[in-house]
Amino acid sequence: ETEFIWPGEDFGPSKAGFAAQSMARLDLDAGNFSLLTFRGPRATGALYVSELKISTNIAVMVGPTLVFKDIGIFNVAPGFTVYFGSAMDGVSGEQLEALSGGKFKYVPDGFLGGGFVSTLIDGRSVQVSRSVRFSPLLDSDSDGIVNAFDKSPFEGVVQTPNVVQDGERAFLIRWDGAGWGTYEVQYSDGLSGQWQLLKRVTNTQGTKRLLWVRDPIPETDGARSYRVLSK
Repeated sequence: ETEFIWPGEDFGPSKAGFAAQSMARLDLDAGNFSLLTFRGPRATGALYVSELKISTNIAVMVGPTLVFKDIGIFNVAPGFTVYFGSAMDGVSGEQLEALSGGKFKYVPDGFLGGGFVSTLIDGRSVQVSRSVRFSPLLDSDSDGIVNAFDKSPFEGVVQTPNVVQDGERAFLIRWDGAGWGTYEVQYSDGLSGQWQLLKRVTNTQGTKRLLWVRDPIPETDGARSYRVLSK
């Protein structure tokens, strides 16, 4: 499984959504028995893609018709929407949306063309709209620094873990980890607002599974907050 986490807001099927936070182009490629999951770090969200391209490893043209080898390869999480403005050559947006079972939503006026800059997301160079990259209001990775002043505004997307207390004066920090994903668990004491590293964790399996870290309750018994960053 490959998990694509994008911290975008959902502005609905509108050109405004593309102008505010679109990705220039997304090329999807995967082998047999793969799973491509799209979700955000919050309950609701969206990904806006000006051009959505799908590899021949996933779908092929049979005459004038696009045919998916396995439509189950795409998994769009509940509350998350993938909008696109144009598809690959020879395929209409309406056709791609229908063949995807509505998992990808076509917006006829969503193609924007220029106005994009290159940036790193999960270590890969990707084009995003200039207004998003240098926004003085958006904090795409939820790290407390707005994009305009963040050297890596899309790296290390923050997740809110489930935290429970066990019976031995310790907190269990739990979250869903993507296959082969690496995460950094951080904590903050009191109201200082300064995050410190607790532990780095890697999912050594190729499928999503529950990951956890145990943190003994400090002697001070002060308030402690936790967050998980994907690396």
